Amino acid sequence: MKAYRASGEAGDTDGALMQRVAAGDGQALAIIADRHTPMLYAIAWRMLGDAVEAEDVVQEAVLKLWVGAKGWSPVGGGLGGWLRRIATNLCLDRKRKAAFVADGDVPERVDDAPPADALIDERRRAQSVAAAM
Repeated sequence: MKAYRASGEAGDTDGALMQRVAAGDGQALAIIADRHTPMLYAIAWRMLGDAVEAEDVVQEAVLKLWVGAKGWSPVGGGLGGWLRRIATNLCLDRKRKAAFVADGDVPERVDDAPPADALIDERRRAQSVAAAM
């Protein structure tokens, strides 16, 4: 993404870049992602303690930026604050969905369905009764 910095667009303010992103400008999105990725990654890594999960959070945050660009307004903490909140929420969502870890073997569930041979016998009886009538 650093290739976009050579175009002189890196000096644009976040607000100007967000207007371009809202209009569908992928280069503006790349500049914003390049600027804010280190901060997003640091937040995600601190919260999750997993580099791969942190990278996924950064990607999701940039995607949410792309999708929600039209609704963004430069109030409060600005773009950096908005992205920090997105990353934090994504991390909290991942922590809520913690994977199940069992200490031992997971017990098998009992199948309540009747055995296949009983179903076959029942069907044959029903056919015999129907034929006899």
